[in-house]
Amino acid sequence: MKIKCLYKQIALTITISALTIIPTTNDAQTTLPNQAQSTPIQQVELGRFAYETTKYPSSIHRQLAESKPNIAIENAIQQALQIPTEALINSRYMYNYVDLNGDGTQEVLAIVMGPYTSGTGGHTLLWIVPTKDTWQVSQVWSLVRTPIIITTKAINNRPYGARGILTYRSGGGATPSWVLLKNSHGEYDSVNNGTELMSLTGIEGTAIMADRLSLAQLQGRIHSFQVAN
Repeated sequence: MKIKCLYKQIALTITISALTIIPTTNDAQTTLPNQAQSTPIQQVELGRFAYETTKYPSSIHRQLAESKPNIAIENAIQQALQIPTEALINSRYMYNYVDLNGDGTQEVLAIVMGPYTSGTGGHTLLWIVPTKDTWQVSQVWSLVRTPIIITTKAINNRPYGARGILTYRSGGGATPSWVLLKNSHGEYDSVNNGTELMSLTGIEGTAIMADRLSLAQLQGRIHSFQVAN
């Protein structure tokens, strides 16, 4: 399968030990069990660089990242990105299962955070699809922040059409805004080429990897890569 790679290496000395989020009080997630689930979303910080807090409409629900690491997904990520060992040690990933075309087949969106994959504009996101006996990366994006919103309906309103992907774009000189990534001929827009949205009003969907990262670390939803000795 040909990979459409929109990934760009950003060599910054960022370590996962720096994944500290501005502490908040009355955090609703502290009462949630350590597993992925969907609940109404009220507010959540956007990614590792917690510059702002966004309030979401009730039509967008929250799904926490998966609590179990997945070696096959790790292998697919590493095969696509070829992260050097010294950077891989300080890299972490989160993921959720998704169905981007409504056909009932589980795919994966995974975000990788670390010195090789992150910058002021965000992190690296991978769309990973199942093959006969493993997982394979279909597309890679840079400049992505969590959470990522998957629209409930296909952009073309067809039952098995591609769902839209929304991410919050800021940093790196970009004007802060939500952008909608559309799929055309099996490939999604890059973040820089996404359609800017004035607001999330009227959007129905699920915000995946919708964790406050400080809690996700404590609750085991941010995963380390296995590194060969």
